[in-house]
This record gives sequence, structure tokens and C-alpha cells, in this order.
Amino acid sequence: MKKGKIKKEKARKTRKAQISLEYIIVLSFLILVVSAGIALSYLYLGRTKTQIAINTINEIGNKIVSEAELIYFLGEPARTTISVYFPKNIDAIIFKPSEKEIIFNVTTTKGMKVQLVYSSKVPINGTITKPEGKKTLLIKAEKTAVGLIVKVEEK
Repeated sequence: MKKGKIKKEKARKTRKAQISLEYIIVLSFLILVVSAGIALSYLYLGRTKTQIAINTINEIGNKIVSEAELIYFLGEPARTTISVYFPKNIDAIIFKPSEKEIIFNVTTTKGMKVQLVYSSKVPINGTITKPEGKKTLLIKAEKTAVGLIVKVEEK
């Protein structure tokens, strides 16, 4: 009788160990699935943030160019102001009046450096220091020794 009791006890312990092992396997699988989901959502969040910033910069660049062209063709002393929100990943804004371009140097969420270039029909010059946050820009036509130029500056 003692031998049968030992076998039953051993079988009961084996079943408990099997149930515990299955429980650990299920939990491990769930942790793996949740971790993969978190990693994927983090990846897509980074892409989305970068895309939103680039779309915002596209709107700003096109708005500055269209307003500058309007002011240029109206001539001196035409001026206007625009309010824009610069995303925080803009490193610098470079105005190249001789090439009639505005260049936005941007760093993506992955650390990649990107240049967004906006061409204009008119020469645009200006300075925007620390391009981050909400800014009011003054866009005005000015006569220079070379001719008429559009100047963009922070107000």
C-alpha cells in the first residue's frame, strides 16, 4: 500500500509541475507578444512624429514663399505678418536670395539630417534665430543697391 501511495503522490506532483510549466510558457509568450507590440508602436510613433514635423515645415516653407512673392510684386513699402509654429527638430533656416531659396535643416527622430528646400520666384533674405515654437514673422519688401528684395525677420 505504501508503494501505491508514493506513486500517486509522485503523479500528483508531476501534474502540478506540468501545470506550472505550461503557465510559465503561456506567460512568456504573452510577454513576448506585448513586447513586440510596444516595440512596433514605438517605431510607428517615431515615424509619425517625423512626418508631422515635415508636413508642418512644408506648410511653413510654402506659406513664407507665397507671402514673399505677393509682397515682392506689391513692391515697397508692402509688408505683412504671419504666425507660424516651428517644430523643435529644425536645426537652422537658411535664406539664399541669389538662388531664390529657403533651406530648412531638419533632424528626424532617428537622428538623420534632412534638408527641405523651397524655391521662390523672388529673392528672399532673412534671419530666424532659434527656430522653435510659435513665432510671428514680418515679411516686407525692401529696396537694395541690387534691386528689390523680400526680407523675412522675427517680429
